[in-house]
This record gives sequence, structure tokens and C-alpha cells, in this order.
Amino acid sequence: MIAQIGHFDRVGYLEGRKHALDIVRDGRLLLELQGGRPQLVDRLRQCMQCKPASFAKGVESIIALVQEVDQ
Repeated sequence: MIAQIGHFDRVGYLEGRKHALDIVRDGRLLLELQGGRPQLVDRLRQCMQCKPASFAKGVESIIALVQEVDQ
């Protein structure tokens, strides 16, 4: 769950996106496996726990892209 407290921080958002993209790059083989995409999305969701809202929103934007490719 994303923390709703605090202001939007563009740098935090970009850091969250970069971190999430690194996870996707490292786990790119999961994208090719059956059932791998949900595992990758779970990893991304785990990395946004207890993070500032801006960072989590950056990660969330990458999750949306990963899920969009699945459809």
C-alpha cells in the first residue's frame, strides 16, 4: 500500500521508476515464463513497501507498464 502522506517529490518518483526498471531488467527472463509476470509484479510491489509516496508512485508506474504488456 502506498503511503498517502507527504508531498509529491519528482526526484523520489524518478528514483522509484529507476529502481523498478532495474528490477525488471534483472528479472526479464521471468517475463518469458508462464506465471513469471505476476511474480515480477509481486517483487515490484514488495520494493515499494514502507517507501515515500513519490517513490512508490514511480514503482507503480512501471508496474502498470509491465501489466499493460501482458494484455
